[in-house]
Amino acid sequence: MRFLIQFLLITFFLGVNTTIQGQDSDIEFSTLYGHFSRVFSDGSTIDSTEGDFYYLGIQRMFIEVTYPLHQILTIEDKITTIYYPDHKKAFRLESVNPTILPLIPGIIAAIRPDYGLTDLGFKLLHQELRGDTLFIYWEHPELKDKLGTYKIAEIDDRLILSLYTSPDGKVKSKTTFSNHILLKGISFPQHIRSQIDSPTGSSYEEVILQKLSIDIKIPPEIRNFQIPDDVVVERRTW
Repeated sequence: MRFLIQFLLITFFLGVNTTIQGQDSDIEFSTLYGHFSRVFSDGSTIDSTEGDFYYLGIQRMFIEVTYPLHQILTIEDKITTIYYPDHKKAFRLESVNPTILPLIPGIIAAIRPDYGLTDLGFKLLHQELRGDTLFIYWEHPELKDKLGTYKIAEIDDRLILSLYTSPDGKVKSKTTFSNHILLKGISFPQHIRSQIDSPTGSSYEEVILQKLSIDIKIPPEIRNFQIPDDVVVERRTW
């Protein structure tokens, strides 16, 4: 159970906290590789994670966490497999719905023209240009009194800011995107910082991406990874 809890913590916080979700059908690349490091703090604790990730295609992903412990995760549709090589332990989790891939939704949101907001039912409210920065405002036409608004800022078609304001006018989340890299005409942010405010306090997350590559050939040992036969796999549903 301790290993399972560690997995859930890692996979939850690996997702960039923009609350914007992208859809696989809009991905403009077939594969994606990168090295990630992530630091999360809620004011009382600090949690760090580091490793490599491979996006293998629609609803498929391979992640190797190297810090704070060695962990291999594979995700395929509704099945998530977690393997701890140093401890010879493995879990296979099956969810009712397809698993949200770590990291990928935030990356997709950052490179999509509508930031993934259209999929959530949001509509473009208005936009304004201040110097070289374009500010774009989005709201949900049917649920604006419950969901509030998003304020997006971009420079030269590069997303630099996502700001969510609740219906009472309070800023609830702020995410900045910087250190962009251009890969085959797509501008990827490599440095993402988020602040989430809630009734219990504020949390902060910083994600740094390195060595990003798209449309690469995935090694067979990654694409077809299998847990060794001598490891017992514990199966669970959630």
